[in-house]
Amino acid sequence: MKVSQLFTSLSNAFLLLSAPIADTELNQQQVYQMNTRVRTLIPVLTERSDYFSHYKINLYDEDCPLWDNNNAMCSNRGCAVDTLNETEIPEVWRTLSALAPSSQSNSTACMWKPDSRMDYCYWDDEDDGTNSHCVYVSLVKNPERFTGYAGEHSNLIWKSIYEQNCFPASETKDDAEASTEIGTLDVNSMDPFAVKSVEEAAEMPGACLEKRMFNRLISGFHASISTHVCQEYFNAETQRWESNLDFWMAKVGYFPERVENIFFNYAVLHQALVRLSHLIHESPNNTFLSFCPANAALDENTRLAFDQLTGIVAQDPHVVSFEQLFSDDSSRRVKEEFRNRFRNISRIMNCVGCDKCRLWGKVQTAGYGTALKLLLEPETKLSDLRPAEVVALVNTFGRISRSVDSVFSFTIQKKTNDILAYLDSFLSYLPMPLSSLLHASLPLLRLPIRWTIFFLNLVRTF
Repeated sequence: MKVSQLFTSLSNAFLLLSAPIADTELNQQQVYQMNTRVRTLIPVLTERSDYFSHYKINLYDEDCPLWDNNNAMCSNRGCAVDTLNETEIPEVWRTLSALAPSSQSNSTACMWKPDSRMDYCYWDDEDDGTNSHCVYVSLVKNPERFTGYAGEHSNLIWKSIYEQNCFPASETKDDAEASTEIGTLDVNSMDPFAVKSVEEAAEMPGACLEKRMFNRLISGFHASISTHVCQEYFNAETQRWESNLDFWMAKVGYFPERVENIFFNYAVLHQALVRLSHLIHESPNNTFLSFCPANAALDENTRLAFDQLTGIVAQDPHVVSFEQLFSDDSSRRVKEEFRNRFRNISRIMNCVGCDKCRLWGKVQTAGYGTALKLLLEPETKLSDLRPAEVVALVNTFGRISRSVDSVFSFTIQKKTNDILAYLDSFLSYLPMPLSSLLHASLPLLRLPIRWTIFFLNLVRTF
């Protein structure tokens, strides 16, 4: 019995949890394993491909539906976005107006007209060239990281998302319909620091699966963004970008539900890429996609990288079951409400006062909206997807993949600290001067302990 208890204690000390992820077919260890297979492929697209590393977006001229946003702008240099001038726009974004099958690769005006009724986001640009307010940005040159944007305004954004758009545990039909419309928010009546907890919004005892999954998606989105900020945190004392474990634990790590919802979102985006892979292979004559009709070599390199990613993702074809959603009359009545609530959230992103945060908020909201379109609208065809939808989906998958990596890294840091704290406490019971001598040597153990934890858990991901 004592041996068993010792083994359990050592296992808890050195190994990451492998808890099941509710509403999926996975546990956290399986997500680590799946992410290991794709994490080196994603940057090939999101950082080295012109198609997936750039984005066209209305960043400055959309109205905020909640309040007058004129006085909410972040003045920090880190909040600014470097946009591209006309000469810097990549060739693919100059010539390609839609995600076209290769049979149309000689045309630079493949004008798809997606059915907006299937959309889960409001789109800045319908690829008709008429939106003069859109700008082009390099996502690589404007990375998602800590910008200093925080405090009252940031909290109000998330408060409005949770209180006006997430499903409460119980509501009447009239309440539900009314809550899908965004009204004017009374800022003065709200405590900006009393944001509804993420887990309170996601846990809904007795609620239908559809509503629970919606809230979990928003919770995971929020936790993922917080993880990105903590992973790339600017240390004012050292003047360096580095991870901030204490900040992450306070925002995410001490809340198991928030961590689990990051893994849930990974499963959802993974399943959406599986659906996209199926659409590609089910297209007439197994037509592959064209990402740059004007440049055959660039088109081929991007397509091969994209095919490799979707091919590996398709090796795990059933991680979340969406077939059971909206399958009866009662839940089908919730579907339009589900769509409208997510559309509202896409509009709320226009209220974010930090340009860089708004950029990545809109990209990732679009990515999740595209995933919902692929998974909840069975009639969606390949031609129904805008280029921006595919770019947003891949980049959002890249962001959630990075979050899973960061959870792995932060958890190892936390376990290392816990083991050192335990040793420090144990040594205090030893007699002097042995205790003092061993205490002085503890810092030398940090790296060996951390690498031991890392390799033990790394082996489990293969």
